[in-house]
Amino acid sequence: MVQLPLWVVGAALAAQAPSAMPDSATRARFQVVIDSATNTLDPIRGAGAEFRTDLSSASPALVLARAGRVRRSCEAARVAVVRAHEFLGSRSFAQRTATQQAKLREAGAGLRRTLERCLGEWDPAPYTAQRADTLRAWGPYRVLQLDEALARYGAAVRVFQRAAGLEKPARH
Repeated sequence: MVQLPLWVVGAALAAQAPSAMPDSATRARFQVVIDSATNTLDPIRGAGAEFRTDLSSASPALVLARAGRVRRSCEAARVAVVRAHEFLGSRSFAQRTATQQAKLREAGAGLRRTLERCLGEWDPAPYTAQRADTLRAWGPYRVLQLDEALARYGAAVRVFQRAAGLEKPARH
């Protein structure tokens, strides 16, 4: 019976074990999916900030137009966030990042629910002065809710990227 030094056996076993680090294609795919979702979030922030601009003196038509922009931004982001959520639920990056990936999926689900609410809340129809007054009254509070959901999602993205060692952390 041949006895091999323990380090040789360990090295052979490590070579046969699946890599703890995903390959570059997997890493790139995860980064693309995350970027596709996070890149759609800035327009929401912009539309929310624009909505609040001179809100008290804005005409009803302008309030309704701005609400429509918020709604369109939410719709575009919702599509991307749903795709990212589905991707993150169907693939595991690495065992060591499973907790962070699960938290990112949870944050994505919360953001998706917020964005779906946004579609109804920010609908400018019917195009009436009364609808504009309603949007003007609760719009700033709803913008704050959107901003908070975006911040929670952005924090979860950054934690996952840091744990995964992805090259380009999202700034959201």
